[in-house]
Amino acid sequence: MIGAGAIGLEMAQFYRPMGSRVTVIEFGSQIAGHEDPEIADSNLARLLACTTASSSGSNSCSPDSFFS
Repeated sequence: MIGAGAIGLEMAQFYRPMGSRVTVIEFGSQIAGHEDPEIADSNLARLLACTTASSSGSNSCSPDSFFS
């Protein structure tokens, strides 16, 4: 995905659990560039946690859990 705005992140969150390898490229200083830095940092931490969980075979990072 090129761009880590709302649509790019949503598409990445959709395709990753389907088994695709996803790389998100963002040219700005943070993901979700229109959000406050604290929100962007929190989203990044959750995305990284889900990537780690997916790599280890855990399925605890559904799209619904990301936004809870």
